[in-house]
Amino acid sequence: ITSERFATNLFGKYVGLLTLLFIATSNLVFRNSIALQSDIVFSFFILLGAFFLFKYLKEQRDLNLFFASSIFAFSSILRINGLVFFPIEVFVFVGYFIMRNIYKNSEIYSSKSVSYISKISFRKKTFKNIIFLLLPWMIFFSAYGLYHDHYFGDPFTNYNKISERTVYANDPTALLNFDNENFENIKEYSKYLLPYQFPAVYNKIDNNFDDILGENWL
Repeated sequence: ITSERFATNLFGKYVGLLTLLFIATSNLVFRNSIALQSDIVFSFFILLGAFFLFKYLKEQRDLNLFFASSIFAFSSILRINGLVFFPIEVFVFVGYFIMRNIYKNSEIYSSKSVSYISKISFRKKTFKNIIFLLLPWMIFFSAYGLYHDHYFGDPFTNYNKISERTVYANDPTALLNFDNENFENIKEYSKYLLPYQFPAVYNKIDNNFDDILGENWL
């Protein structure tokens, strides 16, 4: 219901209907929604954060950007993998800012009727947006670091390091490494960005049409 309401509000009733059909027929969503676990609660806040981020891009209201950052940061408290939305949000904002800045510069500096005060106002608004984007994340990272420093003596540690688990890479610099295993994982997880029926059928077909359409057709 939440997904359909957001999609309808942002993109219209037909996109909302398709969203409802895709999610209502997804066995993955159904499996994870039977019980109130962190998966569905985390997903709700991710949807809410994405909603306000889209609203900011459409309406350019500064508070929407602040709400988006705050909700994404809060989702990282529920599940630490919510941290991935920090670089995503920065990337989206920087790309949007560059495009808007190019448009504004052509509009402002090509018009003699635009005053110097208008240029200053535009720069102040940009700086305000940057603060709204970064402030919730700064609070989150500060709280995260202070917590681990107080209890474990190292603000940059994490659960895997403390428990000495070796299932996953523990060092944040591992995010900068990209090998064949990472690529295969991205391919496998990306299948489920499609409507569930496609990967579900793919997993049940022995041949998978690989010989005809290639190894990565899905």
